[in-house]
Amino acid sequence: MTACLPIFRKVEQIDRRHTNARRFPEDALRHRSKLKVLLLDGNHITRIPPNVSTLTKLERLSIGDNELESVPAELFRLGHLQELSLRGNAISVLPSSLKGCKALMVLDLSCNQMNTVPESIADLTHLTSLTLNDCTLHRLPPQISGLKNLQVLEARDNHIKYLPSTISSLRQLRKLDVGCNDITELPAGIGSLTLLEELWVDMNDMEALPVEIGALEQLKVADFSENHIEALPPDLQGLTNLTDLIMSNNIVHALPDSIGSLRSLTQLKCEHNQIMHLPDSIGELKNVKELFLSDNMIEHIPGTIGGLVKLNTLYIDRNHLASVPPELCCCKSLSILSLRQNSLTRIPPDYGLMSSLKIIDLCNNRLETLPYSFLQLDLRALWLSDNQSKALMELQEEADPVTKQLVLTCVLLPQPTGQSQSLENLLNLGNSSFADPDASSRASQATGGSHEKQKPGVGFTPDTAEGEARSGTKLHRIPTPFVKGRGVRIDGRRSPTSNQRSSTGSVEHQHGDQSAEGSRTGGSPESTDSKAKHVAFDIKDTTDGGSGSRLSSRQTPPQPSSLAKKTSGPEGNEAAILDNNEDETSAIPTKVNFEAAADDEAGEKRVSFVASDEKKEEEKGGEEEEQTGEDTFVSKLSRKDTPKPKVYTGADQDSKLRRRDTPRNFGTPNFGKSSPGTAMLEEANEEEEEEEMRRIEEEAKRKAPAAAPAEPGHQDIDVTLHRKAGSSLGFSISGGADCTPPYRPDNDFVYISKINPGGLAHEDGRMQRHDQIMSVDGHDFTSGISLKDAVSSLRATGTTVALVLRRELPVVAESAPAIQITSACLDHE
Repeated sequence: MTACLPIFRKVEQIDRRHTNARRFPEDALRHRSKLKVLLLDGNHITRIPPNVSTLTKLERLSIGDNELESVPAELFRLGHLQELSLRGNAISVLPSSLKGCKALMVLDLSCNQMNTVPESIADLTHLTSLTLNDCTLHRLPPQISGLKNLQVLEARDNHIKYLPSTISSLRQLRKLDVGCNDITELPAGIGSLTLLEELWVDMNDMEALPVEIGALEQLKVADFSENHIEALPPDLQGLTNLTDLIMSNNIVHALPDSIGSLRSLTQLKCEHNQIMHLPDSIGELKNVKELFLSDNMIEHIPGTIGGLVKLNTLYIDRNHLASVPPELCCCKSLSILSLRQNSLTRIPPDYGLMSSLKIIDLCNNRLETLPYSFLQLDLRALWLSDNQSKALMELQEEADPVTKQLVLTCVLLPQPTGQSQSLENLLNLGNSSFADPDASSRASQATGGSHEKQKPGVGFTPDTAEGEARSGTKLHRIPTPFVKGRGVRIDGRRSPTSNQRSSTGSVEHQHGDQSAEGSRTGGSPESTDSKAKHVAFDIKDTTDGGSGSRLSSRQTPPQPSSLAKKTSGPEGNEAAILDNNEDETSAIPTKVNFEAAADDEAGEKRVSFVASDEKKEEEKGGEEEEQTGEDTFVSKLSRKDTPKPKVYTGADQDSKLRRRDTPRNFGTPNFGKSSPGTAMLEEANEEEEEEEMRRIEEEAKRKAPAAAPAEPGHQDIDVTLHRKAGSSLGFSISGGADCTPPYRPDNDFVYISKINPGGLAHEDGRMQRHDQIMSVDGHDFTSGISLKDAVSSLRATGTTVALVLRRELPVVAESAPAIQITSACLDHE
């Protein structure tokens, strides 16, 4: 019998991407003699074994998005390695033996924690692509000039402030991407990169572009957006192959006349600048298809724009256009035209000849009609208002009253030319249009539809003649109408109305016949000195055996801003007749005292809210105001504080329980006076309360844990975490100087946003969500650090991480004592 012979396969590629692997695959080493491609991206590999150098035939190694913190020097002894990807790890330093990979052509080191690039990288003379995105680099080494064959250099999302002048030696460079850095200027030698096709310098701090850029004949894409550039170089004639020019979000004031020499340009983006006019040479851009000029200050479009025969999309929103040129109809390929938020009053009829036009946006202009030729367009969307319900509105024909020509209109035309009707009413000078919305339209018709331009403003009725002379406008407040039949709110709940009774009592809502009649007829006031308002809530005992109480609201003024006419209602209850014709300047705010009185004769207990004259209270020095059947309408609302419960004795049986003001809140000297015995009791109670507060504060201080000095209301906490190599800290952070929107609206500090259950921080137990991170391993986190730098600092920590946290302590606000009305206060002895 013939023995089975082993079959040896020639394995040249192993793909173990995203397999949750935690170690370098051993089978890769078994096939080291033939293996050429090894893909290990997206795993949890923490180290590369030193015997990786035995993979002598390996040409491509991709081990990105793992948990590597270092790379062995043996890796760079692979003489046949051409592509190496180490992106998305935690590598901080590359060994100097990097130069051993003589055949290396593609090197990707993005998303690591390297502050510098080793100088030995210059020995990789065959390198054609170098990617260093998001590595927290502060500079590129000057030795980079040794990469004579480099074609692609990417270094986005770093902290690079300048490019080395030796970059001009990279004559084979075709793509340079240094966007999102801190670069303030480009070196003059950039003009020597004659083969450069893509230049990305967006999101930097440049204020000007070197004139040498005009010599980049092979340049196709140039992105200078989100800088501080004020002008383009005057000579752009050398950019004969430029197809995309992006200058958005700068402060460019004008486009140079040489813009017309960019004959290959297909896209020009210049939105969010300060361009005030367009040069006539813009019409020479015969190949441009997309033109974005929104958010500028353009007042006029030259007629030469009709020469853009290939133009497909034109956005020129939010400018200062009063008209658009009829020559634009020559752009036969135009399909999207957006002119929203300008000052257009008319659209040329020739625009109806643009057969390719599909979408027109004319929102927020001043159009009254549309040209009749629009019926010939095959539109998919015609936007005339922001709140338009559908893309196409039904258009109707009508004759223009001036030209007698047919025009188109719809329910959204004419567009509003100023403020809304409600705002116009608000700005009227004391007329009745606020109460009558049609008054302004009637006045407009009476004057032939002409409106004088008035300076917008909102003014309140002045109290003095001098203020009235200065005020250009008046804001008249119409009193809120009183809604009858509503229940009274008691303790946050709505009580039944006047005709309803509950099982425990009843609630009466009395208005008074004289008061209601006065409110309807608008009785005249007697004098400005007798300004009174009375609102009384009576709590009455039911003497017929019921245990409930009765709360009656005896008078609610329907017009709070009008004068009160004094009258007397039934049973001596006061009622106020309000005059709707009273001038606003005579209305004085009211001051309300809260007074509890015991009425022995009526056999009821009453808690009333009385409005009293402030001057009278000052004259009486806080004395109780006798009820005379009429109230005075006063000016200033002032709340008396909670009274202390009074124990009734035989000596003060007839005295009234007055509500005293809260100390340290209002500072009002007009407190209600009480008997000497009551004053002594209250003084003793206050001393006991102060003693109890001091005892509580001392007890809290004694039990408070010792903490580092911090700002008032904060506590600093030192936390030290010990983790295994490559393991997570178990929490997430947010905030920082670059966080939009900020984590906290009042600062840009870094905070703990999440504690992962079961993680290291959760098991430690000392960290909490919303704790501010003050420092990590001695690195300050309070001086405007960005979230990206904070994450990098945390990634760079070792197995022992020392954190200083700051936690806000709860602040207990001092409040007034709660209202306590006991049975001793309400029951008769």
